Amino acid sequence: CLAHNKKREDILGKTVTDIWGEKTFAQIKPFFEKCFTGQEVQYHLSFEFPSLGRRYFDVTYYPYLNPDGFVSHVIVVSRDVTDRKKAEVERDRLDIAIRQAGEGVIITDLNGIIQYANPAFCKISGYEHSEVLGQNPRFLKSGKHDSRFFEMLWQTLKNGEIWSGIITNRRKDGNFFQVNTVISPVRDDLGNFIHYVAVQRDVTRE
Repeated sequence: CLAHNKKREDILGKTVTDIWGEKTFAQIKPFFEKCFTGQEVQYHLSFEFPSLGRRYFDVTYYPYLNPDGFVSHVIVVSRDVTDRKKAEVERDRLDIAIRQAGEGVIITDLNGIIQYANPAFCKISGYEHSEVLGQNPRFLKSGKHDSRFFEMLWQTLKNGEIWSGIITNRRKDGNFFQVNTVISPVRDDLGNFIHYVAVQRDVTRE
């Protein structure tokens, strides 16, 4: 009713065609027919509403059996999943951007265990993706930084601040490389720290 800017009494007694039009009914008619055979039907659809724009729904058709065991009605339950759909699209777009970025990107948990690494990071470090996941970034340690350097780095992150600087690491082949690194703490909707994200640019030549 909200989507169509109609009152409940304006909807009751109307056919699906009255509400959505013949074109839409032609698309969903097979689901009704299948449901009238006694089968539950689930599917996804989207509609363009004049008042709300495009909305996405998870829809389930339930056959309702009368006392004689025959399907007399169809119960349609729809759940608006527009926000989830938009989040999925945004996440996919972000994933594509990170995978194709020229800078190395890794995501760790709060213990520093790597949960994600993009192709650029693997190229910079010389390690395969499977060799990176589950590791702590210290497996790249070159020995060029003292313990104080990393203590300051972690303290900055635990304070909820962004750390940036040049880190010298060791590639898989044993050679040193320098990366201009920015590490940021990531919070959830409640403000709790859940991840760290590091973006690294190889500045060895410079």
